Amino acid sequence: MNINKEASVCRTRRQVLISTASIVFSTGFLAFLPKSVWAAGEPQTAPADWSGHAVRAAEKILEACCRHPFTQGLADGTLPKKAFLFYVVQNVHYLAGYAASLHALAGRVATMSNLPLEERKRIAKRLHGWAKDTDAVRESLDSVYAAHAAGKHLADDPLFKTIEPATLLYINYEALCAKTSHPAVGMAALLPCFWVYDGLGQVFVKAQKKSRLQKNPFADWIAGYGSPEYSAEVRQALGIADELAAETDEAVKAEMTSAFLTACRMELHLMEAAWRGLTWEPVAMPR
Repeated sequence: MNINKEASVCRTRRQVLISTASIVFSTGFLAFLPKSVWAAGEPQTAPADWSGHAVRAAEKILEACCRHPFTQGLADGTLPKKAFLFYVVQNVHYLAGYAASLHALAGRVATMSNLPLEERKRIAKRLHGWAKDTDAVRESLDSVYAAHAAGKHLADDPLFKTIEPATLLYINYEALCAKTSHPAVGMAALLPCFWVYDGLGQVFVKAQKKSRLQKNPFADWIAGYGSPEYSAEVRQALGIADELAAETDEAVKAEMTSAFLTACRMELHLMEAAWRGLTWEPVAMPR
């Protein structure tokens, strides 16, 4: 896609990373990971920092994301087009909420009295910048949809009019944390949108060297994973979370970890919703 570099970096936050099961899991998932993957790239924080604890606690969730049939289908090109388009449509809704939560959190950080003024300004500016990047990605998704839907557009999809359950839950959870919890907790809830996909991206960088993407219809979509630029963005986000955590007590840090893990699970639920086409329509229960 011909979008600017900023949008390209941000796009990888929401692209679904693919793991090739025959490569990644036949060799052992954890052994295949780069040493620094749990810190999303080269580690920038000491093990005692909050982020080091949080990402270790999320290891099993990240592994589940990698094993999910949605990501595996993207990896080998067998993902049903319907599932991919479902994900793209819901991404449009999610990104609108994510940008709003970033802006809201930036506003709250800017008024934190226990942080030096220059730190507040720097963090708030970065959060606003990520929100603008997110909006740029959102605007690019119509062309992604059209490329996989024979020229049709997002507005042509009946699902475009509805925010489905998993998406709505995630949007509302992030908004609640960003607007009403301690700002450090809000930052923790927004991190998985960065960290999950970078962690999986580090795996895919190695896996794709042995995979054949030429005939994969999703090759362009997955090609941007694991870039140094994106990993640098993730390190910045983790660093901000650690800065905010350093100004809190153990109780708030525990809330941060809980929010981070909850949001990681919601990332997995978005994959499951796309894979199964989960909507508000009632599911027939077996008799």
